[in-house]
Amino acid sequence: MDKKYTDEAVRIRRELHQIPETGFSEFETQKYIMAYLAELGLSCEKCARTGVVCYLDMGAETTLALRSDMDGLAIEELNDVEYKSRHEGRMHACGHDGHMTMLLLFAKYVAEEKPKLKKNILLLFQPAEEGPGGAVEVVSEGVLKKYKVKHVFGFHLSPEYPLGTVAATPGEFFASGVELFINVYGKAAHGAQPHNGKDAVLIASQLIINLHTIISRSLNPLNEGILTIGTFHAGDRLNIIAENAYLTGIVRAFNNEAKEKIIGRVRNICDGIAVTYDCTIDVEFRYTYPPLINDRRLYDQAREILGADFMTAEKVMMAEDFSYYTEEMPSFFMFLGTNEGIAGRAYPLHSNKFNFDEGVLVKGVEAYLRIIEGLEIK
Repeated sequence: MDKKYTDEAVRIRRELHQIPETGFSEFETQKYIMAYLAELGLSCEKCARTGVVCYLDMGAETTLALRSDMDGLAIEELNDVEYKSRHEGRMHACGHDGHMTMLLLFAKYVAEEKPKLKKNILLLFQPAEEGPGGAVEVVSEGVLKKYKVKHVFGFHLSPEYPLGTVAATPGEFFASGVELFINVYGKAAHGAQPHNGKDAVLIASQLIINLHTIISRSLNPLNEGILTIGTFHAGDRLNIIAENAYLTGIVRAFNNEAKEKIIGRVRNICDGIAVTYDCTIDVEFRYTYPPLINDRRLYDQAREILGADFMTAEKVMMAEDFSYYTEEMPSFFMFLGTNEGIAGRAYPLHSNKFNFDEGVLVKGVEAYLRIIEGLEIK
């Protein structure tokens, strides 16, 4: 692809970067995408409330979907750039602006160069990946069935891998997600008379210590999982025994056995601590995304097609709603490396300073084209 596509990648990405919107609020983003596709002479339609699909009919027997997420994060951007977010308290800190740019660039290439692709393509712009999960609505609305999609492919930018490298792993790739909410109900008292109260700070602290033994002492070492307590709120004054404490966290695992083991132990520990300290502890679990399972056959083909540009990735404990597509049909999710080895661009995903060289997006489009052309469908 020549330089005009790199220039266009820069323009599109920076325009999208300025208008980040959170899940199912991507109305301005949706309007941008539909207007861009219309300028190319391509028809599209809305899906999943704020999503967009564009069908590229190549007269083939097989249809592949290329998926991009659309939403930004509730983060205040700290990058000092001319294309900084114009939406206060929101930022494309996870590279979804880049993902959308790749699909729009793909559409531009097809509209202008008219390549003779061997598969029909469904460009799927999906909202709410960061939550509550737009992929569920895409599947439930029957979008994939309507267009007779055989496989879904997707990229995620990653500063963990060298610039332009495609990285993935077969089988378990991303973990399943569970959100954890714990309320500890104690009894307030004067700080100088602790015997008259039930100290929610002490109880919650003991609870945290016990919860963190689950992974090391209750989980089979061969079943990978994590439990993280992210927030701890308790107390109102320095001289009062805290009456209540509120904890939140996450559970991640690659299989249901490990996930249910962790959840069961959390319940048991909460019940035991409640008995020990004669208090009430309520625990709630909110299940988010299932594990993302990459199809092994698609992995083997992508690795062969991309050759030296491909490397095996490590499994990650992050959750990704692309997993709903891998549950629905054999599908394949990949990282696209953005690490340039340059100071100032090494910030991780979800950082308020995350940034990348847009030239890598052309590499992603080229990888999509190579996979589409080389993929053997059975």
